[in-house]
Amino acid sequence: MQKIILPLLMLFLTGAAHAQEISVGELLSLQKMDSHTIDSLLQTKGYHRQVLDPNDITIRVYIWTGATSFGQPAMRSVHIGRPPGRKALDVEYGVWQKADAQRFMHQLESAGFKRRTSTAPDMGGGGASFTQVDYRKENVDISYREEAQGGVTVYIFNVDGSF
Repeated sequence: MQKIILPLLMLFLTGAAHAQEISVGELLSLQKMDSHTIDSLLQTKGYHRQVLDPNDITIRVYIWTGATSFGQPAMRSVHIGRPPGRKALDVEYGVWQKADAQRFMHQLESAGFKRRTSTAPDMGGGGASFTQVDYRKENVDISYREEAQGGVTVYIFNVDGSF
């Protein structure tokens, strides 16, 4: 009996961990949704809504914490805001697992996005340079960066709402 239950449990955990991932299509569609629809979609996926400043609801943060199918802690976040003067929302998707970031990059490329990397030299003479990675398809631009936060690397994809 245990030989049957263990593989079924692993299959369930794998599916549960992937259910909280945001697809490329979902990330792009968030820009066109109203706040109620965004709340419904992300809360259905298990994300918890937080407001950074209760007096200014232009930026909403959705956080999911859980474990991968291998029991490793995992975290994902979606930040949504509308800068003044812009029609579309800025949407940022952050993942704390490199494998999640790699899967999302693969989704972008499979959806026809072209990866473009540009490097700028350090103007301060410190020797370090700045590398910008963008995924572009038609008039959609998704930037990618890796950011150290409290000793952990966060892999961040940002859909620019400037169009």
